[in-house]
Amino acid sequence: MTTTQPTPFKVTYITGLIMSLLSFLIYLLATHKADDMGIFSGTFFVNYGIAIIYMILLLVNKLRLSSPRPNITFGCWVNAVILFTISAFSLNKEMHVFAAFPVWLNIYTLSMVGLFFCFPFIDRFPNYLKIFFYLLTGAALTLAVYMAIFICPIVPITCLVFWFFGISLHTFVPYIWIWLIIAFLAKKTNAPRLKHFTWAGAVLPILIIVFYLHKWSGIQTQIKDILTEKNLQLDHQLPNDIILAQKLPSDPMTDEILITPFKSQRFFGDMDIMGGADEQKFHDPLSLIAIAFLGSVDLDLNTTETLLNIRKNYRNKTRERLWTGTSLSTISVSNNIKLFPDFRMAYHEKTLVIHHDEDKHDRDLWFIADTEEALYTFHVPEGSVVTSLSLWINGKEEKSRLTTSRKADSAYTQIVGVQRRDPAIVHWQEGNSITVNVFPCTSNEDRTFKIGFTCPLRLEEGKMWLENIWFEGPDFSNAREATQVMFADKQIKPFELPDGFDSNASGNYIYKGEYNPDWKMAFDIVPLSKNIFSFNGNDYALKDIAFKEVSQPVSKVFLDVTKEWTKEEFEDALTDLKGKKIYTWLPGKVEITEVNKEKVWNEISVNHFSMPFLYDIKKPEETIILTKSGKQSPILNDIKESSYAQETTNYLLGAKGSVRVINFGEEISPLWRSLHELRLIDYQKCHLKTGISIKENSYLQQRIHLQFH
Repeated sequence: MTTTQPTPFKVTYITGLIMSLLSFLIYLLATHKADDMGIFSGTFFVNYGIAIIYMILLLVNKLRLSSPRPNITFGCWVNAVILFTISAFSLNKEMHVFAAFPVWLNIYTLSMVGLFFCFPFIDRFPNYLKIFFYLLTGAALTLAVYMAIFICPIVPITCLVFWFFGISLHTFVPYIWIWLIIAFLAKKTNAPRLKHFTWAGAVLPILIIVFYLHKWSGIQTQIKDILTEKNLQLDHQLPNDIILAQKLPSDPMTDEILITPFKSQRFFGDMDIMGGADEQKFHDPLSLIAIAFLGSVDLDLNTTETLLNIRKNYRNKTRERLWTGTSLSTISVSNNIKLFPDFRMAYHEKTLVIHHDEDKHDRDLWFIADTEEALYTFHVPEGSVVTSLSLWINGKEEKSRLTTSRKADSAYTQIVGVQRRDPAIVHWQEGNSITVNVFPCTSNEDRTFKIGFTCPLRLEEGKMWLENIWFEGPDFSNAREATQVMFADKQIKPFELPDGFDSNASGNYIYKGEYNPDWKMAFDIVPLSKNIFSFNGNDYALKDIAFKEVSQPVSKVFLDVTKEWTKEEFEDALTDLKGKKIYTWLPGKVEITEVNKEKVWNEISVNHFSMPFLYDIKKPEETIILTKSGKQSPILNDIKESSYAQETTNYLLGAKGSVRVINFGEEISPLWRSLHELRLIDYQKCHLKTGISIKENSYLQQRIHLQFH
């Protein structure tokens, strides 16, 4: 059954569709600059004006028709609601009643608006589509009720000031959504029995909320249990943030729950209708409801920050900086790499261009400066050094100079914080990483800097490897990259080229395309150069490292077990190491026996990373630690103030022999890497297939004797 609309309203309906499309395009494309005049900005008033004009058009069309005047058609009312919805979201850019939506809520809201467009035509769809639309209608009703509840506290205020151009009446938009949905459901249709699917659609978001609340409550309980159990350990105690990072589940929902209390908008009293909202807040209904019913997760900001640094590698985002960098992006990466295989090293020179996009965040506030600071973290091979740093100032390259860390920090703080001139500063960070701060980055021009690294080449599997130096920093998702690899000896040819690389007429290897942080190039190992070079009055020459076998008794083995281990590897280790004393940390030292091995496995195999209490090793010359580590773990800086760090450092500095660590995994954890870089442990990496066997009374400086099953 279809209804025929009177011609004037049919034209008005089509006009409303066109106006809705125009208004939506204005909302998406219009800029919002820092010098806009709040609610008087062009974007809002254009969209508000379109909505008012359409309402006037509806009333004029109704009044000019002869009696009895027909009712305004449902489709026209739908258009009016959509136009005022777009106008309300335009106003929200200025008044910040709702903080920024996460992606899923944007999709949810956009789906609801799209559903409204379909309301006048649902009767014409086949039943299977009607079921889908009724389910979506129920979900839309739940969202509309939620937003109406959220906005309820400011409704009395908006009623008092409605006389100001009627702007405050936008707060009634969620209530208009509810009216529109109810009006649609009240219409007679040719399949009324399908309307029951509306309630299923309304219940589905509620079930998701219940599941989220259950997860939220579970995380709260786990945190309390982990910290309570920690206090049972009289010795071998770890800081709260470390043990939580080690034992809490690692999944996106858990990580979101941990950060939500510090980033989420709150119910009742966390709106800033004067335009002073924190641009870093977001509006997530799930977290708002969880906080309202169950309270925040009981963690302070420092604990949460350290936890996320370990689990999500957020260190580049949380390192100290003097100015924000939220509007910055990396638009260009250029790499000039020169290889010296006979010296086993490469020189990497990276030039990066930083763009300041004042429209990147659609809620730039009048009090946020146009000046921002870029922070980059470069991850380099072990043994690398920073060779050069340049910053382009007024179109001219200005080179840096070397000084002490304290003087550099003081000068940078003075220039950036007080004088606001043009500096860049580089620091070495634990874990083979280099940080670079660049200031200022403004919308007036793109910022360019260049950094050079001298890095050792990696020898592995009978090949020599060149690996890209990857970085963290301002968004590089749309960055373009140009890379040129040059061999000092043109006779050397790589036999494993990364995708996209090709040779040019000069014999160099070129890549042009999207930024690719992860590539490597292999070529044959060449003899070391026999040339001697001089520096600071001394002559230097290169020689291959000579390894020799050293026989030492091995009576104790510590299994450094984490989630990276398989049950088979654990059992193979116990079998192959029979006759040795086998220990692990729970966190206290525990000997593994046939009686307790299952319980030990169940307890330690859930840990995301290990925290070895090395000071439990009384005779390092007779002990080996066998590990298979992943990418997660604290770095020394995360635990530098803890008793664990102090006791471990004192032990390593005073030990008569080095603690020997054998890693049979593909990765090395940041903690083991830091200890290895500082030469506090004797670290070796081995590749195993299925099993492990340590040759009786023998330890090689280069490798452990292995027996494969």
